[in-house]
This record gives sequence, structure tokens and C-alpha cells, in this order.
Amino acid sequence: MTWEYMSCRIEIDPQDVHPAQLNELGAAGWELIEVVPVQDVAHLFRAFFKRPTAS
Repeated sequence: MTWEYMSCRIEIDPQDVHPAQLNELGAAGWELIEVVPVQDVAHLFRAFFKRPTAS
């Protein structure tokens, strides 16, 4: 099996969490691999995803 990968920056406010964007990515077949904080920026993270390729 081969995979394609994607990363994106996401802002997460612990007082106001809205998982809609992550749910949309999951519905498109993306699996969340890891979330890491962006250094020196509060509430900003880089999220890494993978999903199987169509071929």
C-alpha cells in the first residue's frame, strides 16, 4: 500500500474547540498522524495526515 501525506497549520483554542475541520478531513479519508506545537505561538499547531493513494 502506498500513502500520500499532508500537513497543515491549525489553531486550537482550548476554551473553544471545534472539531468540524478535522471531521471533514477524516471524511475525505485523511488519518491524523501527529500534532506538534508551532514554536513560540500560542494555540497554533502543525497537524500531519496520511491516507492511502487511489492506485
